Amino acid sequence: MPQMTQEEYKGTGGCKCPFCESEDIDAASMEVDSNIASQESWCTNCDAVWKDLYDFKEYVVITKPDEGGR
Repeated sequence: MPQMTQEEYKGTGGCKCPFCESEDIDAASMEVDSNIASQESWCTNCDAVWKDLYDFKEYVVITKPDEGGR
């Protein structure tokens, strides 16, 4: 089976191997550099290794300073 396209892989939410489409994947800790986060992932079925890249999208307010936040 051919490698998934970027759009096909995004459509899986990163939950399938882009090579064999197995859901038996694992991932390392997230690394953040400037506005990009990355995470090395691998498939325990076919031994493929790849890196997922995440771009900063937005922030979500958890508490405001006057509401007892940090």
